[in-house]
Amino acid sequence: MINYNFINEIIREMSRKRIFWSEIDFQLAFAWEIKLRLKDVEIYLERRFEFSESEVWYIDIWVEYNGGIFPIELKYKTKKCEINLFNNDKVKLKEQGACDLGRYGFIKDIFRLEKLSSIPNFKEGYAIILTNEPKYFQTYNNRPTIDRDFRIHDNHIIQGNKDLVWYSSAKWVENHPKIHLMNNYKMNWHTYIGDFKYSICIVK
Repeated sequence: MINYNFINEIIREMSRKRIFWSEIDFQLAFAWEIKLRLKDVEIYLERRFEFSESEVWYIDIWVEYNGGIFPIELKYKTKKCEINLFNNDKVKLKEQGACDLGRYGFIKDIFRLEKLSSIPNFKEGYAIILTNEPKYFQTYNNRPTIDRDFRIHDNHIIQGNKDLVWYSSAKWVENHPKIHLMNNYKMNWHTYIGDFKYSICIVK
């Protein structure tokens, strides 16, 4: 059965095995863990979905099981570090930066899953973020920043039924338009391993 506990157990199991080189590495490992646990499951990576000719998305992991559809979107955000692996190898992760756009991208994943919830046989969707960058999960002060609508720190509630916007007139904002979610989502962060934390948002 695919539900929050199933998804969370996969992440907990992976935390005992590995750190990922990239988001693609994370995506492949997650899909493989699903395949190991479920018989008669169909899994598609970067599955193309067209709402219209002008609105085409690629879903990270598209799972079909027992007649239901369970789309999963993943984000893997890193700050620069070197990590010794369990097999004595070493992973070198880069400084991705642009955490404001990373948070925006995660909320955009939730938006996409909400829109997919209208299709036949949709059961649940999962937006998952894994990071060692504290700027994603550490609590903010109340200072009004231009990206304050897109905060995702621990215990924060991402607001639905309102436009989430940038409080800036900069030109780059045009490439990242407002997002309107249907529901509220509370961010709960959990330890993955070391400095890494993860959070799962469920879209029903």
